[in-house]
This record gives sequence, C-alpha cells and structure tokens, in this order.
Amino acid sequence: MTTETKNNFLYYSTQISRFIVGALFVFSGFVKTIDPKGTEYKLHEYFSLSDSVLNAPFLAENAFYLAVFFVLFEVMLGLLLLLGIWKKFTLPTLVLTILFFTFLTFYSAYYNKVTDCGCFGDFLKLEPWTSFYKDVFLLILIIILVIGHKYIEPIFSKNVNFIILFFGVIISVFVAHLGINHNPIADFRPFAVGKSIPEGMNNGKPAKVEMLYTLKHSKTKEIKSMNDSVYMASKIWEDSLWVIDESKNKENILKEAIKPSINGFFINTENGDDTEKYIKMKNLVLIVFPEQNYCSEGEQKMYDLVRSLDQKKVNILAISTSNQVMKGIPNGIVDDKIMKAMTRSTPGILLINNGIVKAKFHHHDTPTATEIYDIFQNK
Repeated sequence: MTTETKNNFLYYSTQISRFIVGALFVFSGFVKTIDPKGTEYKLHEYFSLSDSVLNAPFLAENAFYLAVFFVLFEVMLGLLLLLGIWKKFTLPTLVLTILFFTFLTFYSAYYNKVTDCGCFGDFLKLEPWTSFYKDVFLLILIIILVIGHKYIEPIFSKNVNFIILFFGVIISVFVAHLGINHNPIADFRPFAVGKSIPEGMNNGKPAKVEMLYTLKHSKTKEIKSMNDSVYMASKIWEDSLWVIDESKNKENILKEAIKPSINGFFINTENGDDTEKYIKMKNLVLIVFPEQNYCSEGEQKMYDLVRSLDQKKVNILAISTSNQVMKGIPNGIVDDKIMKAMTRSTPGILLINNGIVKAKFHHHDTPTATEIYDIFQNK
C-alpha cells in the first residue's frame, strides 16, 4: 500500500467516523433534550447510594443539573465535530467523554446495575451489553478521528459555522426548557396521549423454553439426551426401560421473555388493590405526584382545580408514594418509577377514559374545568 493510498484511506476513514460520531452525538443529545427529567432519573440510577454504579450520593443529589448540562453538551460536541471547528477542544473532550461512558456501561452491564443506559432517552431502549458495545464502537471511531485529526477541517466559513452552532444550542436549550417546565415536545413513554394503559400492561410475551431430558437405559446403561419435542415424538417414553434422570433435567431458554411496556403498575387505595377499577374508569382525572419534593404552587393549583370540578361529571384520584397526598379526594399509592413514566411534572395531570390517556398536563399548564369536560366529551 503506497503512502498516497494510506493517506486516502485515513482521510475517508476520518470523514466517515466524523459523520457517524457527530450525528450520533447530536441525535442522542437532542432526543434527551426533549426530556431532561428522564435523563435526570437515569443519572440518579447510576449515582444513587442504594444500588449505584459510582456510589456517588453527591452526584445523585445534583442529577438534574448534570442531566441538563450533559444533554446540551452532547449536542454541542456533535455539532462542533460535524462543523469541524474547535478541534483542540472537541477531540480530547470526545475521548474523555466516551471513556467515561464506556466504563459506566461496562460496569453497569457486568454487574447488572442499570438495565437501560438511557443513551437515547425513551426513544430507543438498549440492553446493557448492547450499550457497552455501542460505546466501544464509538471509541474506535474517535481514535480514528484523533489519528486523522489533520483531515478534520471546517465545512463552512467561520461566521456560518458560528451561526449554525449558536442556533443549534439555542434550539436545544428551548426544547429542554419545554421538557422541564411543560410537557416534552414528544412523548415516547407508554403513558403517552392516545396510549391504552390496559394494553400496555398486557403486551408482554412469555419466555420460550424447552426442557432438556437425560435418559438412562436400565439394562444397557446407555445414556441419551433430548429436548421435550424429540422426547414426545420418539415415543421413547413408551419403553419402561428408559428412565429419566430427574437430577440432570434442565431448562433451555430459546427466547427471553419480553416484559410488558407497563410493568409493575398497581394502584393501592384504602380498599386494597384498585388497579382494575381505575384503569377502566370513565372520565378519570388522575393527579400524579412522582416525587416527594413537589411544588407548593403546583399543589395549590391541584386543590383549586379539584374545587372547580363537578365530581358528577368526572372521577378524581390523587396518586403518590404516600397514603394521603391530597385531602378531600380519593388517594392511591403507586410505585414512583411508574409515576415518573406517567409525567415529568410534580404534580402532573392525566385525563384517562376507559384506560386511554386522553391528555396530559404539567402543573404550569393546569387546564380549567371546562377544558377537561371538553376533552372527555370529544371521545
């Protein structure tokens, strides 16, 4: 291979790597700017003291601020790489970032700490080892970028690059603001508007399993192994001389079980398990408190809303991790992870009719009683 050929190979490898890494960083960061609270919850899983990867309570306490920083920084890094500017900052930062997340995903996968990396928010779920292999792949591409750094040149003029970067960051900040202070502009969760909660609770699939038998001939001492299908088809069981060695039987999982998209959802009230009652109820105004530290202004808005509602037209339920989060209306206890999947607002509002999510509201956008009636009437 000549020097020119090697240079051409490195040039094209660098450009391909640049596009893939830059596009993935921009895409991954942007889908997380849509829902920064979701990234906060994921970082809390990584850092929380009870079952953590880094065992860093200080980081867990500041997960929200880290989440906002990471999602915006990820978009900016991807844009810088695609535009080919600030190389002396971009390349070392990419190396440090991918090394950090490769460690996190490996540790998480090896010790089975976090079952979804949150790399693409709720848009795309990745298994722990898949997340690690993805980061290894990116690490290889980033190494190519470092080796071929001289081939990374600005695409546009300085002013045009600055304008693209500026508006890219501004748009990301605006989208993140909406995701924090209002509802995210896109909802990829199983409680999104239009979704059926009963269907989400029942769309899982059981594991496909076969039984492996070991049989021994009582006279010849011959040993055979076969799965349950072959065992039944061969009719070997009709021969009493062939005896199954129960101690050597084992199950072989052919296909892992698929969990339902809504897993572990139970509503416990003073009457016990009332899940079935409420998920099929007509015109249900569900007031959700996913976190214990909630906005007092938001709580007051919920009381004002409840007082304005005619409880002959709608049913009302407040859910939280405690027994009585709101006085004067029915209360229920729901797992906090389920509630965080329902809404990123504390408190938040879901309008549900016959198990279908009709609308969702952040407490900053609390609807009027008339708006709620209109939504339920437009079934």
